[in-house]
Amino acid sequence: MQKEIGNRIRSVRETLGFSQTQLARKSGLVKNVVNRYENGAVDRPSVIVLSKIAKALNVPASWLCFGSEIEDTKVDEELDKYFEVCRNLSIRNKRYILITLKRAVTLEQVSNAMNSFQASVGEDYSMP
Repeated sequence: MQKEIGNRIRSVRETLGFSQTQLARKSGLVKNVVNRYENGAVDRPSVIVLSKIAKALNVPASWLCFGSEIEDTKVDEELDKYFEVCRNLSIRNKRYILITLKRAVTLEQVSNAMNSFQASVGEDYSMP
């Protein structure tokens, strides 16, 4: 798995024309870390490091780890699968997931409202 992660990092880095040093600077890491990740020399990749690299390369961290996003046509299937798993969780965990989903939906609604407002007034009020 580490080799595949490294290959994806290298592929995007080279496509963007970055050297390992440039990627390291852009991601706030040192070149040695980038080199070790690209060469699959890290036993347990850090989520924090992968997130920094993904942000610097402008790709989803999940893509670095797993190689593909969920296809649009399968999103509903994936949701159904996870909702079924959620039915077997403790009530505490169900509440946590429900709160998280509500927050995500609310953020999406706020973002959509801001985008509509921006379009109507022609000014940028982007959320950070």
